[in-house]
Amino acid sequence: MSTAFRIKDLRVYTIKPSATAGTYFKPGESRHWLVDTLISNPMSGYPKYREKRSSWGIGVLGAIVVEIETEDGTVGVATGSGGPPAAWMIKHHFGRFLVGEDARNVNMIWDQLYRSSLPYGRKGLPVMAISCVDLALWDLIGKVRSEPVYNLIGGLSRDEITFYCTGPEPTATKAMGFWGAKVPLPHSHFEGEEGLAK
Repeated sequence: MSTAFRIKDLRVYTIKPSATAGTYFKPGESRHWLVDTLISNPMSGYPKYREKRSSWGIGVLGAIVVEIETEDGTVGVATGSGGPPAAWMIKHHFGRFLVGEDARNVNMIWDQLYRSSLPYGRKGLPVMAISCVDLALWDLIGKVRSEPVYNLIGGLSRDEITFYCTGPEPTATKAMGFWGAKVPLPHSHFEGEEGLAK
């Protein structure tokens, strides 16, 4: 196995939650629209938690940064969600499946991480942690090969990609150059027909 691909070290960092992350704010609001505006969500059925996502803890865990380093010193980096619990899982559980392995074995590594986490999860936090490790592996392989990741997964399929933006102000997304907007719905089926009609 080439030392360029043999994993030597795995590092995980946590990032504190921030309600002001990003630059797309609703005019006149000091906090981020995604956290503190009325948006239909899994807790909308409980009036106490309907008004703000922050009231029930969305984003409370924070984020993580994963670095995977090979024996030749190349480092793959990725960011993800899950905060300290995901960081613990990656460092204390998943590390055994990474250090000493060939980073090119991304399918095998993903399968081992997923299967080994089955006793405590098939979705949610474990999958967020696995996702971040997976992204760091792809970043690492691309850096070692001096190729963009799209070349590693089949090559270029088009010259340009168009994007839409999720946000509360469709006119603002248009001004930023996006072709479309996905507007979050403030009301849901929890409010009955009246809520759905709003």
